[in-house]
Amino acid sequence: MNVNTLATLNGLQPGDALRAGQHIRLSTDSGGRVHRRHVEYTVREGDTVPLIARLFQCSVPQLLAWNGLSSHSHLRTGQKLRIHLATRHG
Repeated sequence: MNVNTLATLNGLQPGDALRAGQHIRLSTDSGGRVHRRHVEYTVREGDTVPLIARLFQCSVPQLLAWNGLSSHSHLRTGQKLRIHLATRHG
């Protein structure tokens, strides 16, 4: 499992620190229906649309559409982006 998936499963961002004794989810239920979940991502310094799309394993056009952005839009540090995640539930 990659770091991005692990972070997403646990409602974290990949750079977030873990605490001793913290419980984390290591897998999702297999099979079954696809459930869509929305998360909000705060743009960090140095982020780009392709980088964020790769982080959440979506396409650049999807990320732009979810947020009403165009290919000419510029991201600002602190800007909130809506991300649509698909998870499987059995």
